[in-house]
Amino acid sequence: MPRPGFMTVAEVADYLQVSLATVHRLARHGLIPAFRIGRDYRFDRDAIEKWMTDRTGEVVNKERRGGSR
Repeated sequence: MPRPGFMTVAEVADYLQVSLATVHRLARHGLIPAFRIGRDYRFDRDAIEKWMTDRTGEVVNKERRGGSR
């Protein structure tokens, strides 16, 4: 069982409300903070929360600038 500060792919998928495949794809392409232990990905909970906050800020700023839809 992972440490409380680290999350599995399934936990991140549930947290972000996306599929397991989406989390794997994001991790594989380096689009979400992750690290590998053997064949499995692990995610630092604080890094995921910061990533979400940063991404939310990008969307809000883009909308304020009149970004594409």
